[in-house]
Amino acid sequence: MKSFSNEARYRLYKILFHYTSHSGFWGLLVHDLKDDIDCTLKRNERESYFLGDGLKSLLHIALSLPNFDNETSVLKESDRLMGLMNTLRYILLVDKQRNNVIGALNDGLYWKEHLCDPLLRTVEWSKEHHQKLLDLARREKLQTKSTSNQVMTVQVGDGMLSDSENLDKSQALATSLLQLEMLKDTVERVLCIITEHNTSK
Repeated sequence: MKSFSNEARYRLYKILFHYTSHSGFWGLLVHDLKDDIDCTLKRNERESYFLGDGLKSLLHIALSLPNFDNETSVLKESDRLMGLMNTLRYILLVDKQRNNVIGALNDGLYWKEHLCDPLLRTVEWSKEHHQKLLDLARREKLQTKSTSNQVMTVQVGDGMLSDSENLDKSQALATSLLQLEMLKDTVERVLCIITEHNTSK
C-alpha cells in the first residue's frame, strides 16, 4: 500500500474495511492506517486524506465494533479490538498534545457512546462468562483426581477443550480472563482521555 498515493490508499482502506471481517486482517489495516496518520503529521501536511473530515468518516468505519454472537466473540475478535482501541488512544493523545489537529477529541462523545461504552459492557459480560467457566473447571479438576476417566468440554474462543490430560482448562481460561482484563484496561484509558477533555471545556 505504501506505493500508492494518499488518495488511492484512502479509497483502498474504505474498500477493504467494507469487505473484510477477519479480525487479524482488520487489526493489520487499522495499524497501517495509524502509520499513515502518523506520517501525515510528521510531514506537517495541512490538507490530507488522513486529517480532518475525510479521516473522520474513515475512522468511523475503521474503528467500529464487530457483531458479538456470544460470550466468546470478544476473544475471537481480540486482534481487531486491541488494534482499534490502541489506534483511538493514539489519535486522542495526538489531539490532546497538538490542539485537536485530527479532530478526534471533538468527536469524543461519539467514541464513548458507539465504541467504548458498548465494548466495555461486552467485555464485562464475557469476563463473567469465563469466570464461571473457570470456577467450574477448577471444581471439575478436583473431582477428576478421583475419577481420572471423567472428561469435561469447555469452549474458549474458537476452540473446544475436551481432553483434560492434554490441556489444563483452568490455565487456558485464566489466560482468557487476562486478555479480557487487558482489553478492559485499554478501553478505560481511552475513556479517561475523553472524560478529561470534556471536563476541561
